[in-house]
Amino acid sequence: MKRFWTVSLLVSLLAVATAGPVLANTGDPNAYVPSKFAVGAAPKGIAVGGTSNLGVAVNSGANSVTLFNTCAPKSCQPDPNSAVTVPVGKQPSDVAIWFDPKQGDVARAYVTNSGDGTMTIIPVSVYSVQVASSPTSFKVGGEPTGVAVSADGRWVYISEKTSNSLIVYDTVGQRIDATVPVGAGPWGVAVSADGATAYVANNGAGTVSV
Repeated sequence: MKRFWTVSLLVSLLAVATAGPVLANTGDPNAYVPSKFAVGAAPKGIAVGGTSNLGVAVNSGANSVTLFNTCAPKSCQPDPNSAVTVPVGKQPSDVAIWFDPKQGDVARAYVTNSGDGTMTIIPVSVYSVQVASSPTSFKVGGEPTGVAVSADGRWVYISEKTSNSLIVYDTVGQRIDATVPVGAGPWGVAVSADGATAYVANNGAGTVSV
């Protein structure tokens, strides 16, 4: 019985040591050492794919985004060697990723550019973490900040700081479908799983608009 518990303990420790973040050498099993890698200047927003290894970091100071693989071979840590820099608009602020079920190998990254009032749409190859086709830009106006995409990919929700509004972009018609007033200084945006509700964090008002 004593030998059984010794073997079980070794197996458990091996599983912990070989999976997930690297344990800190402090003797405390709750202390983790996060890995890190370089992207562009002044990174702000970031998004990662659910079942995909795609990650996108927004480089506000470099007018670009960095595409990266979140799970390098064997280590399941971001691979800096696979990172790709993609130019976007001026002073990008946030990013949201949507995976098209009809195109399992292609995702779309929606990037808000607060410095020139645009949104950049980047088709990305999920498996190679490369740009699949040329990015396009859409004029939003004002100062777009946060962004979120509905689960079905039909609607993109953009917080716009200048007009204190939530802009609803129709990806099928490729046009602005609605502009909804919210609180002062809207920033972060989230959408419920069923697509029925959008939540907007109003940075200048200390409120959340529903």
